[in-house]
Amino acid sequence: MSGAPAVVFGQVLRTLRTEEAELVALTVVARQELDALLRSDYEAVEAASSAMALRAHGIENLETERKRLLAEVGLEDETLDVVASAAEAAGVGGFADVRNSLLCSAAGLREAQERNARLLLSAMKLQERWITMFSALWSPTYGADGSQDRQVGHRLMSRSA
Repeated sequence: MSGAPAVVFGQVLRTLRTEEAELVALTVVARQELDALLRSDYEAVEAASSAMALRAHGIENLETERKRLLAEVGLEDETLDVVASAAEAAGVGGFADVRNSLLCSAAGLREAQERNARLLLSAMKLQERWITMFSALWSPTYGADGSQDRQVGHRLMSRSA
């Protein structure tokens, strides 16, 4: 046990600040991934993805530590608002600021990840369209006698043009 509730709440507050810093760092990596995606730099995309996985694992560890600390004061399943009220009653402030910072950082990360996901989805759709178009160029056609004949280039023009 870490000690008095004020000590535990202080440790929880430090853990939350570290979690917030990790969320900010994760957002930076997500933006780096976006830049790598736009440049089609697959090595940089892979490096960013690995860095994001490491940061996410670190955040999970911090969350586990935070829950362990909150269990010491019987608040492991409570919201941050409830924890903040209990901390204030124990003489530890600063939870409201950390809560707001966490919310802003999480929103920034969500926005960056949604941009990355939209970009990846668009790239996949574009690739699918190209594959469909090129596979149509090489699709077999059949003559009047039923024999298969490959005609190259018969569908080069877009029908939507």
